Amino acid sequence: MKDNIIAKALEQSQSIKEQPIFINITTEGIVNDGYLDRELNYGRKVIQGEIEDNSILVWLYTQDCEQEVWQSPETWVKSNPSLGTLKQVSYLEKQLNKSKVSKADRIAVLTKDFNIKQNNSESWLLEHEYTCEGAFDIGDFRGYRFIGGVDLAETTDLCAAKALFMKKGERTKYILSRYFIPERKVIDSGDIIDYKEMARLGLVDVSPGNEVLLERVAEWFYSLYTNYNIVPFKIGYDNRFAKTWLSKMEDYGWFSGLKESDTCERVDQNKMSLSNPMKLLESDIKSGYLNNNQNPVDRWCYQNTSVKVDDLGYCMPIKAAGLARNRIDGAVADIIAYAILMRYRTEFSELGIRK
Repeated sequence: MKDNIIAKALEQSQSIKEQPIFINITTEGIVNDGYLDRELNYGRKVIQGEIEDNSILVWLYTQDCEQEVWQSPETWVKSNPSLGTLKQVSYLEKQLNKSKVSKADRIAVLTKDFNIKQNNSESWLLEHEYTCEGAFDIGDFRGYRFIGGVDLAETTDLCAAKALFMKKGERTKYILSRYFIPERKVIDSGDIIDYKEMARLGLVDVSPGNEVLLERVAEWFYSLYTNYNIVPFKIGYDNRFAKTWLSKMEDYGWFSGLKESDTCERVDQNKMSLSNPMKLLESDIKSGYLNNNQNPVDRWCYQNTSVKVDDLGYCMPIKAAGLARNRIDGAVADIIAYAILMRYRTEFSELGIRK
């Protein structure tokens, strides 16, 4: 709750009662400076004797510090007085194990199971995590199918296209990336990356003028076919600015043997669509199951990505510190590709890896 509108209305509705009782029962939250923060601040001052108020009884079940959660399971009863009766130790152990590989799960578990305040927007990955090891030669995937992901975003800014490959019997996902940016941004972007150098390395395609030519995104996918006999299994895309790209993909649709409507599939940019794919991608990165050819633009996008978590544990990628210059297009395109992978995991694993 961001404000006290509901609580105050309930409290005032008791004004005609001779002995009114108002009860707040809640876990910790992730809203900063909200209703709960102010109530807890007042309650703690009452407990510590800084404020005298004999009309309020404050009863807090919480850990003394986060370190207790990870190092001293015997202290979990502080925030879980029904531990062993209603909530089981085994449940908390499983939740903590999940939280070690998922930032969103970690935020949710610490707030809802241990009553420890968390920020709902934190850095998604640490530097040693998003610096993926390994390299591969795209020629090794000649004759393969891929799952694609495109973040078309603002056509006047950076756009990202991804091709995700898997090998039979392996857990590793191999991701080939290509970025697209208008020439004007290369000249005057203010971004902390050398687009000219990235273009020289063949990692960024520069469109003449003031916006990305989306047909060049389609042409890149087509080049995988002409150069390596590689075709798409499915390509996920965000809905913004997709019409031009879809039209061009339809022109190239014959090379996949499928209609554009069968090949390209929309992935809505909301927490319901992106939360689980983002968690799976995070888990793969931390477990070493992602090989992105050590792409420096990918690494920069991961560095710029924060995760925003709601009180139900759903997560969304957002720009770190909310700054426009913190491009996250590469991370979003990876999450979109993972969304398609999760939808068609069985079909792709069994039928779609090789042509």
